Amino acid sequence: MTTPAALTDEEARSLPVFPLPNVVLLPGSAMGLHLFEPRYRALARACLDQGPKAIAMALLLPGYEADYYGRPKIAPIAGAGRIVAHHERPGGSFDVLLVGVDRVTLDEIVDPSAEFRRARGTRLLDPPDTPALVREVDALLALARHVPTPPRLLPLPPPELTGPAGRRIDLLAD
Repeated sequence: MTTPAALTDEEARSLPVFPLPNVVLLPGSAMGLHLFEPRYRALARACLDQGPKAIAMALLLPGYEADYYGRPKIAPIAGAGRIVAHHERPGGSFDVLLVGVDRVTLDEIVDPSAEFRRARGTRLLDPPDTPALVREVDALLALARHVPTPPRLLPLPPPELTGPAGRRIDLLAD
């Protein structure tokens, strides 16, 4: 799978946020979502009609349950993904396919009247590959080859663990 282009600075200035518990979107990873709550249907519609066709997948922090339908606290670092495919279902829900393109820090834009959350995102870049980092990643990947691979729901081939060290770590974690 080819990773779409990174976010532009303009796209990151007002990034729609979809917070979920126990979900992380890594650069290069694909994630399918079914958006059915009214606020997230509005998020999908806005992304598709006005842009950006990108969403920050933010991790809900512990204790979110008490304010789940409000604005519970989110982690300050999130994964941002581009919508690469979508389908609007009868009734207005959406199925979307995101592919992670960046890690971002989030500075939430507080607008109590908004249907969904937005944040100013700042892209976090991977550190440059150094000989020491490449050796460490190569050693980690060699160890990972000895871990049995769990069965997948879809018969997808395993990812090619090639490229810069940061990308190889993201693909391994996925």
